[in-house]
Amino acid sequence: GGEGEMFEKSLQDLVKGIRANKADPKPFISQAIQECKNELKNVDPYVKAQAVRKLTYLQMMGYDVSWAAFAIVETMSQARFAHKRIGYLAACQCFSESTDVVLLTTNLLKKEFQSTSQYEVGLAINCLANIVTRDLSRDLLQDTVLLMSHSKPYVRKKAVSAMYKLFERYPQGLRLTFERLKERLADGEPAVMSCAVNVVCELANQNPNNYLSMAPQFFRLLTTSSNNWMLIKVVKLMGSLVPQEPRLARKLLEPLATIIQNTAAKSLQYECIHTLTLALPYTKKADGSESRNVPGVVRLCSDHLRQFIDDADQNLKYLGLVGFIELMKSHPKAVVEHKELVLLCLSDDDVTIRTRALELLTGMVTRKNLEELVAKLLQHVARAEGAYRDELISRIVHMCSRDKYSYLSDFAWYLSVLVKLAHLRGSRHGAIVAEQLVDVAMRVRPVRRYAARDMVVLLLDDRLTVGQGLDSIADVLSAAAWIAGEYCAALFEEAPDDDDDDDDQAEEEEQKERRAAGGARPAAAAAVRRPPGSPRLRAAGPARRGTGDELPASRGRGVRRLRRPPRDGRELARRGRRRSGRRGRDAALRPGRAPRTISGAARGLGRAPRDPLRELVADRPVLVALVRRQGRRHRRRRRLARTSLGDRRTRPRRRARRARRRRRRLLRRGTRPGARPAPR
Repeated sequence: GGEGEMFEKSLQDLVKGIRANKADPKPFISQAIQECKNELKNVDPYVKAQAVRKLTYLQMMGYDVSWAAFAIVETMSQARFAHKRIGYLAACQCFSESTDVVLLTTNLLKKEFQSTSQYEVGLAINCLANIVTRDLSRDLLQDTVLLMSHSKPYVRKKAVSAMYKLFERYPQGLRLTFERLKERLADGEPAVMSCAVNVVCELANQNPNNYLSMAPQFFRLLTTSSNNWMLIKVVKLMGSLVPQEPRLARKLLEPLATIIQNTAAKSLQYECIHTLTLALPYTKKADGSESRNVPGVVRLCSDHLRQFIDDADQNLKYLGLVGFIELMKSHPKAVVEHKELVLLCLSDDDVTIRTRALELLTGMVTRKNLEELVAKLLQHVARAEGAYRDELISRIVHMCSRDKYSYLSDFAWYLSVLVKLAHLRGSRHGAIVAEQLVDVAMRVRPVRRYAARDMVVLLLDDRLTVGQGLDSIADVLSAAAWIAGEYCAALFEEAPDDDDDDDDQAEEEEQKERRAAGGARPAAAAAVRRPPGSPRLRAAGPARRGTGDELPASRGRGVRRLRRPPRDGRELARRGRRRSGRRGRDAALRPGRAPRTISGAARGLGRAPRDPLRELVADRPVLVALVRRQGRRHRRRRRLARTSLGDRRTRPRRRARRARRRRRRLLRRGTRPGARPAPR
């Protein structure tokens, strides 16, 4: 009666009991393990095999059954194949390098290798590949090599496949037996040949240089075999050999292109395209010219990759994007043609496809399409959420700042993009945006005025200090405060006096006009040489009031040139705009001070435009005081910097320019140059 109950407790009963006690299976499993221990003491091989079978299932659930290792070896040595198979399966599942009884299996496996049943031999080879150790590999290597020449293809296939595991545990055996493995590449059975190719490919992934001598054999398989799975392995192997032997790249173009055109298997098509993208960078000849069939191969790859992306299968779409990324490394122009198709992938539901499309768009950036791509990406940023939005923002910043801003032509536009990104909440992009704001303001001097202006507006925006997601805003506001304080002088100091440059430019324009007209110079503009010791000429009437018609000093010593009167209203407006650009715009940036008007005949042009920044800071006297104090410090640092050693070569020109300005001011006041001012 007891034995009858024991026989009824099979593996199916164990599974049903575990499912019935799902709430707390530990008591039931403990009872089942105890029953298995009792069954292993039974002399009946069937009972012992069923106990080992149940213990194997419990080991898969995470329970330790290492105490039953010797019983498993006993089951492996059973004469009946059904019991033997249970023991070998348990050994593959439970044995490891730390299992002591593994050494007891050496003679057992040698005995099984001599069996007349191909299935028993195959079972032993499979078990060896799973439990192999260094000692087992050294002791059974020659026996396994002999099995590669077995009369049964089933045994040869198993033996060839097991050689890779033996080589991993015992690398010295590869040098001793590799020639026997190469012979299997010419085996008459396709399955054996495929297993040999698989082993060599796995070995070549670790060190491809050792297998260059086998390239002719693999090239023959590539052109003669019709087994898709073996071709995939051969194509992968040839791709790994191309960097070691660049001359192989040009030979692969034609056979791989033929396979792409003739096969219907998408997996084989993709592997051929992937190998071609790896080989294309090495197809140039010694003189630097491309091979004649390279353009056709590039077009073939791009067309098939486009078909992958257009396919409804998400896996094929993903592979198409990955293929385009590889093709861009050697032929970016062929990929840029599919820009619109890649942009459509940004709206896909699969986040992995969107990420790959974003990576591909990053490589398509040029100076011409940068602003267009960033504008489209900003539209996706507004709709994106979570980690994908952070990835979008980081890609936008990378596109604009890559290669030290070599693709960027308008830094003011980039500042506006960064300000837009600064208003986004709930992400981790604040540090990136803050770093870019500071970096652009430090590198690009002409943009500091706009940067300081935008940062002050950003600091005074009350919407950025309330609500959720303030972690990223804090970094941006910190950078904005630093920029506003460091470069505030650019807002409130006057632009440098460029009268000399403007006058020289106007004089050059007059000379060009005279050459074109062929006329003589007007008498009013003739040069007047000043005698030594005599005062300089000064203008009368409106010129003394600063109308822009002053008499500038020429570059010649002691020579004074009179500016001719404007010919028409257009030239008058141009002179007025030049003066207003130096005075009106800078004066408008100083809070508490009305902008200057254009005097004289140009007064009809009106005042400088209203400045919203002045209105923002007008009711904040503390901010105005801080900014003014920082501006004074900035000007003081500039004066000290002018006296440094690096500026000595420009000192004479600055002295001459200051002397001309001083004489011009004295002429406007009516004081003779060189005379001391009257005491107050």
